[in-house]
Amino acid sequence: MTDCTKCHWSGMPARETCPRCHNSQWGDVDALAGTIVETTKVTRSFGGDLDPAQPYALIEVKAGGFRITHNAHELEVGTSVTVDQAMNINPIKNLDA
Repeated sequence: MTDCTKCHWSGMPARETCPRCHNSQWGDVDALAGTIVETTKVTRSFGGDLDPAQPYALIEVKAGGFRITHNAHELEVGTSVTVDQAMNINPIKNLDA
């Protein structure tokens, strides 16, 4: 993922200019932190039924914006996660527990 060096908008795929501030200088971000705000399971695709259903999550990213990602197995709304460049999500472990 890329991160605008001026306003810190993050996104993918990489772009020539930032859609927020039109800056053309970018840095790299390994993963974005955020919180799952919604989950769903997709049961149908263009090719027909999906068995098993495929879990997806809508994640509000702390850097701003939202990401829709796959592989949301057994993750619940409110879970803090990171989203990597392949759009995989990993729960953030609570270090106080």
